[in-house]
Amino acid sequence: MNISKRIVNGLICLCALLLIVRVILSLRWPIVHDSPLMLYVGFLMNEHGVIPYRDLFDMNMLGTYFVSCIQGRLFGYEDLGFRVFDLLYLLVLSSMTYLCIRHIDKYVAVFASIVFPMVYLQHGPVMSMQREYLALLPFVFSLVLLIPERTTFPKCRLLAAGILWGLSALIKPHFLIGVPVILLYLAKSRHNDVKSDKDSAIKYIARLIAWCSLGGLVPISIAFVYLVVTKSLAAFTDIALNYWPLYTRMTVDHKVVEGLPRLTYLLYMTKDGLGQFWLPTAVCGLLVAGHQLRENRFVLLIFGMLASFVLYTVLGGKFWFYHWLPFEYWLVVGTGLCLLPLRKKKLALLDHFSLILVVFFVLIYVGNVLPSMIYEIRNWDKPRTAKNGVPDRISHYLETHLRQGDAVQPLDWTGGAVQGMLQAKAKLATSFLYDFHFYHHISSPYIHELRSRFIRELQAKQPRFIIQIIRDKPWPHGDNTTRDFPELSSLLLRDYRVAKEDHFFVIYERIASNAAPTNYLSPRQ
Repeated sequence: MNISKRIVNGLICLCALLLIVRVILSLRWPIVHDSPLMLYVGFLMNEHGVIPYRDLFDMNMLGTYFVSCIQGRLFGYEDLGFRVFDLLYLLVLSSMTYLCIRHIDKYVAVFASIVFPMVYLQHGPVMSMQREYLALLPFVFSLVLLIPERTTFPKCRLLAAGILWGLSALIKPHFLIGVPVILLYLAKSRHNDVKSDKDSAIKYIARLIAWCSLGGLVPISIAFVYLVVTKSLAAFTDIALNYWPLYTRMTVDHKVVEGLPRLTYLLYMTKDGLGQFWLPTAVCGLLVAGHQLRENRFVLLIFGMLASFVLYTVLGGKFWFYHWLPFEYWLVVGTGLCLLPLRKKKLALLDHFSLILVVFFVLIYVGNVLPSMIYEIRNWDKPRTAKNGVPDRISHYLETHLRQGDAVQPLDWTGGAVQGMLQAKAKLATSFLYDFHFYHHISSPYIHELRSRFIRELQAKQPRFIIQIIRDKPWPHGDNTTRDFPELSSLLLRDYRVAKEDHFFVIYERIASNAAPTNYLSPRQ
């Protein structure tokens, strides 16, 4: 047992050391992928008074925008400030993880609070501040309040937990899929600790639901009032009812799939996603915990969380790797349960197996992460750029050519145009931050209306620059999609000229009303 403890202690120290190195290396990561988009929305809200949904067409939830606003206000919009905010958020989440699990076992708590940050950071800068990550913190915080069960101020704790669940829902509504599992856990705890009849158990569950629902209504009501006061409720409802159903029918690679092929796609992607690295150790940890713990309610809680967040990913239908992050979180917690035998004086066969398995898997994981860390250390002095330097070149052009009052319109999604506008502090011309909305489900009257609205706004706002990404831009594809937008092409040919052409993008400049429309190229499709 002493040898086993020394091995595990050494392994945890090794993971902690690697985590520190990974944190330091991550300070040089650039902002990439979805993060510039969310941060740019925060910039528009902070600096230009833009109201989501009313002034900005987007499918994300209000909570994500508020986090971006706070992030921009406190830490700015540069790479380093973004990284510091991300790491502080990770530190709080890691602390909540430890506080949530320590009553089960401190070895398990330390393991989960160290290994999960390693897993998160190993996904790279694309994972940074994704919405699953944002929603995970208040969700885990609620467990700190409810587990272990206490008798002091139960109503206050239930209200606070409900508020935290409401905050998670304002970022990702279907994150609440894990709440029934927690309520069942609390109900089972009541049944085990207090001898009660069926009627009192039902009343207890009803009180749990009532107080948690009351707490959850607090942030949701505040968000509702915000939408009403800012006159954006109708726009939000329109997007939720009409655009969300269309967006959810696209696959992980932006293909429109409906009917029976979609069911096949969901089943295949679910099977593929379940092949997570930590799944075997998590299963072993649950088996060990079932034998080690006096009550199996915590085991059922972890198992329920794993099942819930598999279903969470299926409901989203995209299966991007960051959608699996909550599932990975609970896999790491389940893996930590393999260390429970360290509390015993004598090890059984299953105990030996679990300790050997977790040591083996952690060593394999360390072996997988070391090459990338060594590469980053060797290239520490080399500049880091996002998207082949596209945002930097766009921002440089805008900074040297923008005049006061000029607005810019991107024709992009995650290709770097919006990030270049963020770096240059350029104002968005229309209410459309991306253009992929116009190219899928083209037979839908709603998409036709979005196209018409976009053209009307372009004609009314007359942005001085339009930035069109022509390479490394994600496009919807499959049935009922297109890459043609005749009205937009005609507007560009008529009113704009090519001001800068790059291998990755084209910047169009509006032709002055008294200038002849010469020296322009055809818009790229």
